[in-house]
Amino acid sequence: MLIVSRLFALLVFNAVLVWSGTTAFGQVTTHGIRWMGDKLLVAYGTPPQPDYSRILIDDDNVVHLTIGLNTFADDFPLPEMRRYVLGYSFWYDDALYATATARKRNEDGSPYSHHVFARWKDDEWQFLGDYVTVTGVIRAIPCDNDFFIVISGATDGSPFRRMYIPEGKTEVRFHSYIDPRMDELRSHMPEEDFFGLMRSGGVIMTDKYATLISGRTGIFQVFSLETATLRRTGSIFKKFTPEIIAKGGFYSAILSAKPEIDGNILISAQTEEALMAEYDDPTEDFRKPIPVPPGLTAEELREFTIKNIETRREREREIAERSDVIVWYRLYPETGKVEKLTVPPEGGAYLREGGKNDTWRPMPDGSVKMGPIIISKPDDKKAEQKGEENKDNKENREETAHANLQSSVCALELSASLQ
Repeated sequence: MLIVSRLFALLVFNAVLVWSGTTAFGQVTTHGIRWMGDKLLVAYGTPPQPDYSRILIDDDNVVHLTIGLNTFADDFPLPEMRRYVLGYSFWYDDALYATATARKRNEDGSPYSHHVFARWKDDEWQFLGDYVTVTGVIRAIPCDNDFFIVISGATDGSPFRRMYIPEGKTEVRFHSYIDPRMDELRSHMPEEDFFGLMRSGGVIMTDKYATLISGRTGIFQVFSLETATLRRTGSIFKKFTPEIIAKGGFYSAILSAKPEIDGNILISAQTEEALMAEYDDPTEDFRKPIPVPPGLTAEELREFTIKNIETRREREREIAERSDVIVWYRLYPETGKVEKLTVPPEGGAYLREGGKNDTWRPMPDGSVKMGPIIISKPDDKKAEQKGEENKDNKENREETAHANLQSSVCALELSASLQ
């Protein structure tokens, strides 16, 4: 199970690279991003930095609300040295729901994961319940009636599970598996690889749905927050056959995906033609998840991970130089329809410009602002100039990438410490 935990951690890390939009560009990440009125809820900082939090920003990127996530982790009974928080928190029904995880050992020495569920409401964190699994990482999406859609690293049943908290209890219980569907794709892959692909996407929250989109393949699942069930599945890309997807897809096929204020999802991607050209590339092994050698110490695992991250980033830059065109799509969660836009949205770019335009933020009026989200201070938002913003972006890339790198390997180090 240690190898499975490591593989899942790497898959999750790949997802974070895509949905942070992108990791190398700033301290704001957008996994679990959602609209709250005309303001946007995003994550800020990286664990275990003191400023790691969820922040609510307006269209000038001025912060109106800060919810500290490290404070949450400190409030509940998880051992400091064996705890990690990967930033999986989701806003639903006027509250922020989050999980923290500690790796522990049974009396026979076998490892297990202790998950704490909590909710931020009325300006305080409230303990909801505990949940124990063999595998290390989960994402718990809150739904109506105290149910959760849990995305787990388990290899039995399904990567998606319905969990619930019984009334008056502080215990999270299993209810049922959620069938991931996609049977044709499933027939082309080993079960473990299929499960890994299903759970590796980023989560985009809208009022009624949580949509999971794979950054490598463009496949998506739309979950209902009212019933905690899978409503629709599909693919952004129409030319990807199950055989192509089964080989692992393509690095940064989806460049960025964000919710629009009307409840739909706007997506920027590489062209299918460019991606298909990559399919015949002799370095196609680059697209596959990185296998982690057994027996590594925590320091060796850190070095291994850093080396592979740097290799992938360099490879991504090479691909960006060859494939500079951006294609825009709109996904309608209510129906599962995917619309390929003939022109970019207002403010959107046609070209990646070497990766500079791989990320953007949605605006309340339906337009977009290309580039990373740079947080403004209330007293200087009027004075902020475009040229200064671009300069800050460039200067902060390496520093921010290093900070995020420390966060991305924490789960892997933890796994190594339990050998």
